[in-house]
Amino acid sequence: MDTNNSKKQPGMPAESANRNPIPILGEVVKTSQSGVYAVKQRALVGKRYFVACPSCGKYIMVNPTEPKVMRVMHQPCNVPIIVGCVDNTQPAAPDPTTVRVHVAGQKTNGKLSWWTLSGRKSYTLKLGKNYVGRKEQSAPSHLSIKDEFASARSICIEAIQSPRGYFFHLTVERATNPVYVNGKELTAGCGIDLNFGDIIKLGKTSITFNSAKK
Repeated sequence: MDTNNSKKQPGMPAESANRNPIPILGEVVKTSQSGVYAVKQRALVGKRYFVACPSCGKYIMVNPTEPKVMRVMHQPCNVPIIVGCVDNTQPAAPDPTTVRVHVAGQKTNGKLSWWTLSGRKSYTLKLGKNYVGRKEQSAPSHLSIKDEFASARSICIEAIQSPRGYFFHLTVERATNPVYVNGKELTAGCGIDLNFGDIIKLGKTSITFNSAKK
C-alpha cells in the first residue's frame, strides 16, 4: 500500500486528501492470535496515520504519543489491530527485503549472553533453528526472555556447521516490537548473517552474540 498517496481512498476522512495528506500505515497482516491483526510498518511518535481495517477497508486514525505497542479497535467490525510505535530518534527501518552480510565461517559454535536482575545469563546455540523471544506459552521459544517490550518468538537464529566452519543466520519472525542488530532495525522477514560481537536488541533487552568458548 502506497503511504504517499494523496488521493482520497474509500472510507478515508476528507482531511487526508488535503495538501498535506496523512500517511497510511501498511501492511496489515494476521497474527498468531485468532482475529488479531498487526501492522508491519511502525508508526513514529508524534505523527498521525491511517490504518485500514482488514475487514471492511475503512480507515482508523492512529496518533501515537509514546514508543510502545498500541492496540486499536475498529468498533463497527470489532477487529483489534496492533501497531508498533517508535521514537523518531531511533534508526529508520530499512527496505523490507532480506539483508545479508557475508561473513567468514567461525571455528566454534556461538552463544547468546544478556543481563537480568539476577545476573548474566547465556544460551549456547544448538545446530539448526533457535527461536528467541518474549516468554509466552502460546508461542514458545528455545530462549525465552522476560521482557514485555519484546515480541514472542521474535527471531530465529540458525546455526549451520560445514567444512568451512560455523555459520549463523538471523531471521526476524515477528517485529511488532522493534528488532535491532548493531543498532540497525530489521523488519519482519528480514535476515542477516551474524558474526561474533554482534549486539541484538529485542525490546529493552540487549543480547551479545559471541563464541561459545568465550
